[in-house]
Amino acid sequence: FSHSEILRELKKFTSKSILEAIEHNPKESRKEWMLNIFKSAGERNSNNKNFQFWQQDNHPIELYSPSVTLQKLDYIHFNPVKAGIVHEPYEYKYRSYSACTIFSYSFLVSGRGFKPISSQSTFSQT
Repeated sequence: FSHSEILRELKKFTSKSILEAIEHNPKESRKEWMLNIFKSAGERNSNNKNFQFWQQDNHPIELYSPSVTLQKLDYIHFNPVKAGIVHEPYEYKYRSYSACTIFSYSFLVSGRGFKPISSQSTFSQT
């Protein structure tokens, strides 16, 4: 499989799963609002039949080193801050930030000579 095929299938599967979870969750108070946003985005894109959950284009980036991986994680963690949703990444309700800092990015240490990342900062190494 090519990267494009894998990404296409991942987006297809996750968008269907998430939309189905939203539609069938009786406790989701934002159901109509979210579905309207996804439907409106889908109507503006001729490649979709109903809803658009993911951006149409993609630019996969190879995570070839721990520093590149950390850079991309920081980018993801600071998106809610840049959007004005929260003041700090750890305040975001749907964050992965806490898990990454709690485990000191230990998932990046693979026994190939990578140094563990300090839990004090996502930018520093020990």
